[in-house]
Amino acid sequence: MEQFDAQVYQHPEFSDRNNLTGDLLGHAVLDQLHRMDAFQWLNGQLAEHVSAYLRALLGPDHGLMAHIQKAWPVVCARNGGTVDLHSHRNAQLSAVFYVLTDPANESGELEFEAPDDYFSHVMAIPYRDASVSGGVFAPVPHRLLLFPSDLRHRVLPYEGSSPRYSVS
Repeated sequence: MEQFDAQVYQHPEFSDRNNLTGDLLGHAVLDQLHRMDAFQWLNGQLAEHVSAYLRALLGPDHGLMAHIQKAWPVVCARNGGTVDLHSHRNAQLSAVFYVLTDPANESGELEFEAPDDYFSHVMAIPYRDASVSGGVFAPVPHRLLLFPSDLRHRVLPYEGSSPRYSVS
């Protein structure tokens, strides 16, 4: 991730940004991290946790298979890196894995925004288990978050002293 950060930010197209995300990197085929050898361990972790998530959500005989469509690095630069509010309408389930964060600084949280009735019609999970009107999760190293892809989310301003790396 550090090598990627250094190489990509040197590119004129990205040098003045305070973040790098999949929407910017797709045209450079940098949204395919899951195909790289260095990320195969993460693919295994995703498979294990997605399987457990689907079993808990739908029962052991759900019959679904997970497929990683895209995976990209998200680099939030020092002093204000953000990711605007968005959703991923071309998928069913999304994930973020925090590779490296500033342990002394929990800024740059992932914030979810949902209407009050969102979970009642999108997913069959008990109301008490859903963060209906939103939720905020600190970027903790090695934390994996799974969530419905059409749930709107953003990264709040990151104010760490070193870049924050995650994979989405």
